[in-house]
Amino acid sequence: MQPTPQTPLWDVASLRRHHRKRTTKDAGCFEELLGVTGRTITEAEYEQRSRDAFANAWAEFEGEGGKASDHGYYEPAVYFVDDELVVVITDLARLRFTTCYHEHFDQSHSRSTSAGVSSGQRRLRFRDQLKNDERGKMIIKVRRIRGFSDE
Repeated sequence: MQPTPQTPLWDVASLRRHHRKRTTKDAGCFEELLGVTGRTITEAEYEQRSRDAFANAWAEFEGEGGKASDHGYYEPAVYFVDDELVVVITDLARLRFTTCYHEHFDQSHSRSTSAGVSSGQRRLRFRDQLKNDERGKMIIKVRRIRGFSDE
């Protein structure tokens, strides 16, 4: 029997920064994912959604994502993706969350909403996008851990 992985933790300042980004830049996205109407999700709800994505991830891979700011790459990290395409990224030790976001495939949330799309179709779209991102050097040094056995 394999031991259950410990859920990573958020640094308080990082959690606050990423929650603010998701409720301003991506306003409405996490609210829709969580079924919250008439208010903004709380920091605790965002934190719990990141924990849920980690615990329920169908895909796990390592890589170095590209930085838009200076065309370099972030430190190597581990990516976890759940069936709603919520992506959480941790450090390589899987001890600290670095971010949590909903994958929109470079569209706004409202345009990317996948109502009526099966989880299998979302998984296929994510796998295809990862391949494209590798070809375009948007992510490098990818090592697939789970969720990609049918490629």
